[in-house]
Amino acid sequence: MAVTIIGIPWARAAFNIALYTLLPFGQTVVDREEFTGRSNSGTGPLGVLGNIVWLVFAGW
Repeated sequence: MAVTIIGIPWARAAFNIALYTLLPFGQTVVDREEFTGRSNSGTGPLGVLGNIVWLVFAGW
């Protein structure tokens, strides 16, 4: 997914998840809304569209 400019944010998220999987010690999961005061962007219509794009191009 990092080959295209559109896929870079999803590839970055995948690498972050992989990093937490490989090195979970000392890391704390915090809700984005509590940390920044903004709502999660992945739970709305754009998040659904992004997940469908991810499924078709990377998950297939």
